[in-house]
Amino acid sequence: MKKWMILALSVFVLVACGSEEDGNEAIIDEAEAFIEHLENGDFEAASGYFSDEMKEQLSAEELEQVYGELNEMLGELVSYEYSDMQVPEEGVQSLIFAAEFETTSASLIVTFDDHQEIIGFFVQ
Repeated sequence: MKKWMILALSVFVLVACGSEEDGNEAIIDEAEAFIEHLENGDFEAASGYFSDEMKEQLSAEELEQVYGELNEMLGELVSYEYSDMQVPEEGVQSLIFAAEFETTSASLIVTFDDHQEIIGFFVQ
C-alpha cells in the first residue's frame, strides 16, 4: 500500500510540474511572438499583446518610433534566446532574453500580468 501511495504522489508531482512547464512554454511563446512582430515591423500586431493600460501608455505608432530609435542606437536585432524568468511580484512574470544586436549585446525583458498580457518591455 505504501508503494502505491508513493507512486501516486510521484505521478501527481510530475503532472503538476509538467503543467507548470507547459504554462511557461506558452508565455515564452507569447513573448517570442511579440519580439518577432517587432522584428518584422508589425507594430499593430505587437501592441495587440499589450494590456489595456499599456495600450493607453504606448500606441502602435509610438511603439514603432521607440523601436526605430532602439535600432538606431543598437543596430538591427540579430538574434535572441530565452534565458530566464523572474517573478518580481505575485501575478507578474518577467521573461528575459539574451539578445545580440548589430553593435552590442543586451537583454530584452518582456513583462506579463496574470492574464498573459504585456505590461512592460525593456531593453537593458
